[in-house]
Amino acid sequence: MHPILLRTEGFTLYTYTVLLDVGLVCGLVLTWLEGKRLWNHPHHALDAAFYALGAGILGARAGYVLANWPYFAGHLSDAAQLWEGGLSWYGGFLGGLVALIVYTAWPHQKPRPSFWPLADALTPGLMLGMACGWLACWMAGCAYGAPASGWAWLVWDLPDVYGVRDLRFATQVLGAALSTVAFAFSWTARRRWPGPGFSFLAGLILMGSTGYLLELTRGDDTLYWGSWRAGQWLSLVMAVAGAGLLAWRWVRHRRAHRY
Repeated sequence: MHPILLRTEGFTLYTYTVLLDVGLVCGLVLTWLEGKRLWNHPHHALDAAFYALGAGILGARAGYVLANWPYFAGHLSDAAQLWEGGLSWYGGFLGGLVALIVYTAWPHQKPRPSFWPLADALTPGLMLGMACGWLACWMAGCAYGAPASGWAWLVWDLPDVYGVRDLRFATQVLGAALSTVAFAFSWTARRRWPGPGFSFLAGLILMGSTGYLLELTRGDDTLYWGSWRAGQWLSLVMAVAGAGLLAWRWVRHRRAHRY
């Protein structure tokens, strides 16, 4: 864990910020490449990515504020201080998804690609960005694992966000590894799907299922719905929705190509 990458007089460069920026740039480059492959020009994919990114940041902050409402209820002015940190992956994904839906549905003078191919174009970059986000949390100590024993390579001597070291699930490292595998699958399989939407929905299943497993190992404070962490419920919804929509798209594709 190396939270500070560079420190000089009057300036501190945090590893968390650098890794998030690396994920952002790499994700946009992949989106540019996918836009060029699908439509011979990348501006549709990049425009959609920037809209989704802006809404995603707002959604991520809103999700974090809601998850920590007991604090923010008495400190409303802190809710707008994005530079202080505190983002929710699920809120960010929902915000970006809503922005992408609005972008494709909003009337426009020039024709735009529909939702499904644009969602496919953004999926590999999203996966790679997730991997960088987990690495950033590893460096900063956020999204840390719960104290544990045994489990061999899954348990490391790691600090939490307050600097307290203990034998914990290596949640951030496992999250980065699973996200990298999901990215590799998304990138290599993107040309093999039978039609638009399949790449995005397969990614949704991967994000939901891996997210659910990772939530089981996390030890950071969060909102609980019943006996489950809110992230467990949201991950389960993502995986089930992705599977249901993928089956629906597959049936429609088979019927359309039956004759």
